[in-house]
Amino acid sequence: MIRDSRGKRVGIEEAFHLHRDLIKEKGILDGEWDRLSKCFGGAKKSTVIEDLVAIDVQVVHAGSEGCPVSHVDICRFVRSIASDGSYEVAACANGSQLASFETGHAGAGASIASRGSTRETYQDALKYPPNDPYFIDQEILFEALRIREAWGAVRQSGPPRRDVVVAILDSGITPGHPEFEGKVLEGFDASWSWKKSVEDHHGHGTAMAGILGANINNGIGMAGIADKVRIFPIRMSQGRSDPDYAAILRAWDAAQNSEATEVILFACGGEFDQETALLYKAVLNRAVAKGIVVLTPTANSDDTNSLDELRLPCSLANSLPGVLCVAATVATEPVILTTATSKLASFGVPSTDVVVPTRKYDGDHWVYGKSWGSSAAAAAAAGIVVLMKSFKNFTPQEIERILLNSTEGRVRTKAGDEMSYGLLRPDVAIKQAIAEASWARVN
Repeated sequence: MIRDSRGKRVGIEEAFHLHRDLIKEKGILDGEWDRLSKCFGGAKKSTVIEDLVAIDVQVVHAGSEGCPVSHVDICRFVRSIASDGSYEVAACANGSQLASFETGHAGAGASIASRGSTRETYQDALKYPPNDPYFIDQEILFEALRIREAWGAVRQSGPPRRDVVVAILDSGITPGHPEFEGKVLEGFDASWSWKKSVEDHHGHGTAMAGILGANINNGIGMAGIADKVRIFPIRMSQGRSDPDYAAILRAWDAAQNSEATEVILFACGGEFDQETALLYKAVLNRAVAKGIVVLTPTANSDDTNSLDELRLPCSLANSLPGVLCVAATVATEPVILTTATSKLASFGVPSTDVVVPTRKYDGDHWVYGKSWGSSAAAAAAAGIVVLMKSFKNFTPQEIERILLNSTEGRVRTKAGDEMSYGLLRPDVAIKQAIAEASWARVN
């Protein structure tokens, strides 16, 4: 990503042509110069550059016949022009570096006993308790989240409601799953797979979609948190692998390229470095500027002496209004964090005893699992945001204000270390959203 002093994007080809003399003065060897020329020096537009227009970032496919250099060479070139006063930003990161899905550890994905399905459907989707057979395994979590009160407020509200589109940047979604019937929009495959698909071969994306918006009161499986949701699945990974940064950037571009996207759930994170942070900051700023609320999790780690506290993009959230980083707390003790590396979160959300749909079908029934962790916390928070936005298209900043004003107390680690933020009260947030939506309609 290269931007001039006015903040306008400069393509890497243009920068290369503008800085031939400077590059040689910086001591780049003739052999490396020749190889870089093959990437960017031709008269025709390079075929190794992927323009991600919605987020103003370029991906260079290094190591190919058309660009016989490494990512190290590309980034050295970008850094060589960073000292030029003509540029506001000149940042480069290794696109093949992996990030990871921030799921829970022990017990994540453990299957639970099959329960019968009735396929009875209430006309009122938010009737509590729901008739979904696995709700018995969700009840502890839903009580900690005060879903009874939250759904009750929605059911008793006056303002009309609408569907809200959530882009889930993850491992995809399981096709044909009854939990998502009528809710899934046409997706996008950012994984660079030769066979384009959003089918989930990992399971994490399906789990996140289920926590957020599984069909409620349909007599099948589990209950999600939000009813009025449309899921825009964006697959970032192939097979059971974690996504690389090239796929992540491609996914963010697809989410922001869609005019329908209102919320982004990015339950993923990677190691901190300055240039990757610059890239994330630019991408997140553009999302918020387009009116998109972003939710992302903390790291699932107890190693407070590591860089896990600076996990990206969570560590940027407090400096970017409209971007929210969510920490997981224990459902039976909601003010207690599940892990210690959560200092930079926006608020805590109960996220243990979580039931999730899986991608597995066993003979005559879908298999469900139990999980915990910060991914689940972010997905639950996204469900709350959907309920709020179903009444009014609140701006990202308004959503953040309402959520932060709807926290109570201070959460703390198991060792007793108190954080600077509180526990989210979803019922309070939804009641405030309803009140503001009602006021807007009469004024």
